[in-house]
Amino acid sequence: MKNNQKGFIVTLIAIVIILAVGGLFWYSKINKIVPSYIPKSSYSTDSKAAWKTEKNTQYNYQISYQPAEVLAAEKIRPEINVGGVGSNAYAACENAKQNSDTQHIKINGIDFDFLPLVADRSEFFVVQYTTTRNNLCYQILFYAGDKNYPLTSLEQQNAVHLYGQIIESFKFTK
Repeated sequence: MKNNQKGFIVTLIAIVIILAVGGLFWYSKINKIVPSYIPKSSYSTDSKAAWKTEKNTQYNYQISYQPAEVLAAEKIRPEINVGGVGSNAYAACENAKQNSDTQHIKINGIDFDFLPLVADRSEFFVVQYTTTRNNLCYQILFYAGDKNYPLTSLEQQNAVHLYGQIIESFKFTK
């Protein structure tokens, strides 16, 4: 009888462990942050003195962001594409306008289409802001994390906060 009791206890412990691991996996999958636009008023007043400002005289815009080493540490990669009709950037603008997940927002007087392009919520995500001006599309992408460097929940929150701050700095110069 003692061997049967030991076998039962070992089996019961194995089942509890399997359920606990499965529950933890399930919980981590459903509690990932889906990127969304966060209004300026929710940002802290972090010092932006060390931020770099990129000024593009060809397409008449500027945008500020943290130094590359900070962005790398936060696993954030911004990318800006500008193009006219027939370009990939212009196609992105047209697609965003037709996508039901697109949010239409105004930032510093500029109308943007905001679209979260979530690749895999457990590892990384991409968000896209698009706006058109003078027959050009401005596509601003933010990549956060990647398959080799997945994001923790805290890193996801930091990424959402940081790309919100960066997009708030975008403005047209002419």
